[in-house]
Amino acid sequence: MAGLSPKDFYGPNARGHPPTLTSTERKRFTHSYYWLWCLMEMDMSEWDSKLQEMTSRELYYLHEMTYLTQRIGTEETTHQPAASYQPAPLARTLNFDRSEKRESLSERIWQRIKSNSWRFYELPAQNVSNFSRHEGFLGFVAIWDHWQPFLEDVILQSYLETHREVVSVLRATDIVEKAIEQFEREIVKFVRVDEADAWEFYEPEVGYNPRVDNHPPNLTSSERKRFIHCYYSIWSLMRLDETEWDSRLDAMTSQELHYLLEMSQLGQNIGGEETARPMRAGEKLSKLYTSKEFRIPEKRFNLEHRINQQIDLHNSRFFEDPPIHVSWMAKHLGFAPFVAIWDHAQLHLEEAVCQTRRSWVRPSPMVRKRYLWDDDLYE
Repeated sequence: MAGLSPKDFYGPNARGHPPTLTSTERKRFTHSYYWLWCLMEMDMSEWDSKLQEMTSRELYYLHEMTYLTQRIGTEETTHQPAASYQPAPLARTLNFDRSEKRESLSERIWQRIKSNSWRFYELPAQNVSNFSRHEGFLGFVAIWDHWQPFLEDVILQSYLETHREVVSVLRATDIVEKAIEQFEREIVKFVRVDEADAWEFYEPEVGYNPRVDNHPPNLTSSERKRFIHCYYSIWSLMRLDETEWDSRLDAMTSQELHYLLEMSQLGQNIGGEETARPMRAGEKLSKLYTSKEFRIPEKRFNLEHRINQQIDLHNSRFFEDPPIHVSWMAKHLGFAPFVAIWDHAQLHLEEAVCQTRRSWVRPSPMVRKRYLWDDDLYE
């Protein structure tokens, strides 16, 4: 009963299982006993049709009942052991050994449980009797009241789904961390920052001198948030069909779209799931990255184009002038094509997105936050 309180199932004073079956446990025992008795009286060729009609929960109860160290009904006879046969401790203690027919039925039930698991979840079934050492007694687990929540998880493979999700998250986290390391190695240390911005946005650290250096060698915490969020967004969008992009992009602000536009040009295999575009005739590798061997696939070029279109669409809702793209500022504020991601470029990006210097239009705070700029983005 690890992780479960006896009091939740057997009363406020319970410290373990009570000496007798509860009413619900008696129902499970009685129902399964009668079914096992019925099946044992049938010809083995008739079993499959009966087992197919049962739920996986019923099959688990029935499978446990085949371990019962009693005769089922009055007709069952045990098989005759060989002369050298030594009964198992369980059989010796309780003076009963299962008949060959019951062993065959137990195996047939287990095959049906495995078949259901593969049919509905494409996963192997879990033998709950393995938990009897901690959660039951001598192979009996599924029958107990306190085990019903976990039995449901086992049948529905819920706990394995959770395990897969955890593994998936850990794998994705490792992929993103490696992407950040490569980004810092190939881009961040080359980002141009004037001395005034360096002192304002990047506090001096050991090994970093704003008077002579550019951006610090590592992303700041806010820059990491932008990178991670946009990396996952591009990864997610690249998994979708291109017809599904519009609804996702329309829900974003222009601010976020500018971050996303830059990430779409990242010279890495995003998520490790992309296939590099073949080299075109006469094409030369870019010198933008020191390890620029990954050629961005056509689908990501299409995504970059769609993000640009969405930026234009948001802009046209409020301003007559065309949108301002901050990429032209890379010579002074970043390292092409990355500008919007840096802390010291946020004021310039906001002015570009909201066109505060060349337009008299001032959208309401609610509209501004929905379509243009959200001060709390990624917070």
